[in-house]
Amino acid sequence: MTPTPAPSVILPGFYFFVYTLLMKGRVPRATFFENLMVTNWYPDTINRYFAGDCQTVFDKVITDFNRRGIIGKVGEDWVTTVKP
Repeated sequence: MTPTPAPSVILPGFYFFVYTLLMKGRVPRATFFENLMVTNWYPDTINRYFAGDCQTVFDKVITDFNRRGIIGKVGEDWVTTVKP
């Protein structure tokens, strides 16, 4: 399989992070990854298309989205800056 691309390349496919935050309003930072891992789609998507470790891909995307201002920290939660 193809190695995981650099975050700037994979980000367009990962706007489901933003969608999840839009639907929930805010997500506790401490449990966001664990909540994604219990879904059927997150681990499957990572394994199928990115051949990467789920935690590593999550960390890269969250770090890049936070750096770019797409998501932000409010208290102990992640929130999106994207308006619904």
